[in-house]
Amino acid sequence: MSRTFYIKNTQAPEEMSPQQLLNLQREGFTQYNIDEDDEHYDQVMHSPISEWGCILMGQEGLSGRGFEVSYDPETQDYGVRVFTPSTENDWLGAIAFIGRVATALSTNVVDEEGETYEPNNINYNYRGDIEFGVRAYKNSGEGAYIFSVYRPIYLSPAM
Repeated sequence: MSRTFYIKNTQAPEEMSPQQLLNLQREGFTQYNIDEDDEHYDQVMHSPISEWGCILMGQEGLSGRGFEVSYDPETQDYGVRVFTPSTENDWLGAIAFIGRVATALSTNVVDEEGETYEPNNINYNYRGDIEFGVRAYKNSGEGAYIFSVYRPIYLSPAM
């Protein structure tokens, strides 16, 4: 489960790299796919994001699950997918991230249901999404592993 937001690339066919997307953000945003010590780090960070499928991003020290950022060359949209459930910090970080990218591209944001938001007024009911996700795990009667930015997390109905 997740919620995806789309940002039209008004600079197409030019496409941003993960580093360019992070440069638009306030300090503390990072990507979680590749270590800075990896020999391919610079290649990944400075190539168009579509070459890597999606990149897990978030805020250092705040993100629980992070959010995925991708680019679709066919629709020329950046996609930001926030997982259900995510933490409130994940949601606030994703909304800030989306807003800054949309502002840089001078465009609005559209979610998967077709709802349109101005970059500085993304008022999606993320608390309802968190509640829905937690309730789904609670009512399942079984536990499940979900991924986070560093390691899997086991959610049980009791949690």
